[in-house]
This record gives sequence, structure tokens and C-alpha cells, in this order.
Amino acid sequence: MEMAADDAAFGGNHNNLIQNTFAARGVGSFVPLAVSMTGPGIIETGEQGTWNASVSNGNSPYNYTWHRRKPRSGPYQQVGTGSSYSGSGNGDQDFELKVVVTDSDTRSGTSMRRVIVGGIDHP
Repeated sequence: MEMAADDAAFGGNHNNLIQNTFAARGVGSFVPLAVSMTGPGIIETGEQGTWNASVSNGNSPYNYTWHRRKPRSGPYQQVGTGSSYSGSGNGDQDFELKVVVTDSDTRSGTSMRRVIVGGIDHP
């Protein structure tokens, strides 16, 4: 009923807020966090890049944790916190970058990207 009323009155702009309000009271489930990452997909060896994370569908404050690893090579290592991360390409080693965002309700979301170093895809 509330969702239909929101659709009629506000074009559905409050559906996530309504769903999360009910979920906080034990009815239904929370809307998942939507996390996105922006920044370069290719950097040169030794060049520094900066990546930014943005999040929606959650409740602030948000905690951001950045992780990095060689592609498909074991566990990620934590490399930073905050809504952005700056790092450089080391020795022509491509890397995978992951950001995990947690909101004040302890819900989390993740965004990942592979960064190519030196302009060539290194397996």
C-alpha cells in the first residue's frame, strides 16, 4: 500500500526509504547497498591513479575499505580507507582493486575493477 501511494504521489522516489524503514522494524528486507567505483582502468608503470567510491541505498555514516591484489592470486590486502584510494602501478603488475562499503546499519556492498599497468594486459 505504501509503495503504491509513493508511486502515485512521488513517482516512486521514496520506495527504498519506505522499504528500509519497514525492514528496520522487522518487516521485509533492506534494499542492498549499491556501490560503484570510478577511476582509471589503465595506468602507466609508476603512474599514480585515484579511484573513488560512491554508494546509495544506505544510511550514513559509511565506512570504506580498499583492497588490492595481483589478478587471481590469493587474498586481497587492505590498502586504504575513506571514499577514495590513490595508488600506483608497480613493475608492470596489473592489479585488482576492491572497495567494500558498510553503512550505519552494518549492511555492505562491494565494487571491483581490474587495473592494467603499462597499457598492456599482463596475464
